[in-house]
Amino acid sequence: MTSLVFIRMSAVVDHQGFSKPSKKFVVKELAILCDGMVKPLTFTFAPPFPWHDLPPEYKRRNAWVERHYTGLKWNSGTIPHDRIEEILCSHLKDNEVLYVKGREKVNWLRTHPKPYHHVIENLENDYDDDDDAIS
Repeated sequence: MTSLVFIRMSAVVDHQGFSKPSKKFVVKELAILCDGMVKPLTFTFAPPFPWHDLPPEYKRRNAWVERHYTGLKWNSGTIPHDRIEEILCSHLKDNEVLYVKGREKVNWLRTHPKPYHHVIENLENDYDDDDDAIS
């Protein structure tokens, strides 16, 4: 008799970036670590528009994030932003569960990748009891 074993493939997804008007998040660096990988895949994205197009308030915020948090520069990166969906889909399509740390990252990932449905689990307890920790 043959028995079947179902394995839930999972991945850890992390991203760093900047804010822009309309409460939008600009991903600068994306890291993906899937089951079986020893080192994560990392991608650094080019800016979606020039620094001088940011309003002064967002320049101040993002300069602080660059200096005190990520060390990533707005103008760094070579991968065009329009490739984010393609990268997420190609590397996460076989994974059922995605782990991220923090509510903002959960919310961002819930909108990506479009054609696939994943369970997204927050590795940080920064949600209320009324919030849905798993989508």
